[in-house]
Amino acid sequence: MIEIQRRPACDISHLPDSLSPLMRRVYASRGVNSESQLNRGAKGLLSPGQLYGISQRQIF
Repeated sequence: MIEIQRRPACDISHLPDSLSPLMRRVYASRGVNSESQLNRGAKGLLSPGQLYGISQRQIF
């Protein structure tokens, strides 16, 4: 049987209030410590060749 374990709450006070509370918790749980670590622009996206399994797929 699977047992669900609750994790301790992460400190989200160091992340900007412009983010939703959910995204602040996600980023904090992934170890993001400041807004400067966030790369949310198009330059931060992977190129199509870097995507897993892309060679087996056809892109329309």
